[in-house]
Amino acid sequence: MESCWPVYRGDALLFRATESSDLLIPILSARAWEPYVLRKIEVHDIHCQHEHLDWPQPMADIGHILAQKLKALTQAN
Repeated sequence: MESCWPVYRGDALLFRATESSDLLIPILSARAWEPYVLRKIEVHDIHCQHEHLDWPQPMADIGHILAQKLKALTQAN
């Protein structure tokens, strides 16, 4: 039986952990998200393991990127 996943019809920011906790499991390419995001996927590599994305330094890195994106949006309007 096939699963039916929702599709997002806008642009997306992808924060991708770049360190694997298991060397046998590769880091997923952003292309893995293409069936679920119809527009542009902007990838930002965060240098940590996926399970550590909520740690202080990765969160600071993500917050910095989001702040830049929000600033650009407000200046464009």
